[in-house]
Amino acid sequence: MDYARLLFSFEGRINRARFLVVQLALLTFWFIAWPKLPIFLSSLWILVVAIAMFWISTATTAKRLHDRNRSGFWAIPIVILNRLSLLFYGLFVGLSFGVDVSIARELLLVMVAVGMSLLGTWIFIELYFLMGTDGTNRFG
Repeated sequence: MDYARLLFSFEGRINRARFLVVQLALLTFWFIAWPKLPIFLSSLWILVVAIAMFWISTATTAKRLHDRNRSGFWAIPIVILNRLSLLFYGLFVGLSFGVDVSIARELLLVMVAVGMSLLGTWIFIELYFLMGTDGTNRFG
């Protein structure tokens, strides 16, 4: 398999195993190398590395969706939801440690958290657990 095509192209299909390997590699790189990057690289290079990681994540998600016979355009909202959920849960945890908000805002935050969690759970099951389409589909 051509690794450049696997990581950077939005065409074709990949199965659950390859998708999981790429996602785990990105996560491992993030946890191991990311805290050390500011020491070795300038902020421009850090931006380039972050964009490359975002591109790889979006491309492999699109190909995994193709394997499930779904449009790859769904990868964009999935990746954005993933990043927004990290931001939202950081805000939610920050609010629970002493920031004063009204009950209505707090209830709204809880409802959004539940909705994002349910949607995220469906996406996780769809991408990591459900088998792809047998044989050829409209994406190859």
